[in-house]
Amino acid sequence: MAIAFPNASRPFDITRGAVCFWGYDSAFEFTFYVDADALHRLGPQSTSDEASLLRTFDANAHASNP
Repeated sequence: MAIAFPNASRPFDITRGAVCFWGYDSAFEFTFYVDADALHRLGPQSTSDEASLLRTFDANAHASNP
C-alpha cells in the first residue's frame, strides 16, 4: 500500500528547524521532517523565518502530484 498524506497540517518545529508532516500507511502513522537547509535549496529566495519556510514547503509539497 502507498503512503497517503490526507492531513494537510504542517507545523514548523523550531527545535528541529524543520517542517513536520504526517503520512499514513493503513493503520500506521509516520512523521516526516524537511529541514530548513533542504527548503532553502528548493526555494533559494526563502528566508529563515517560519512563514517563508512554510510557503516554500507548500509551494513544493505537491509539485510532482497533479
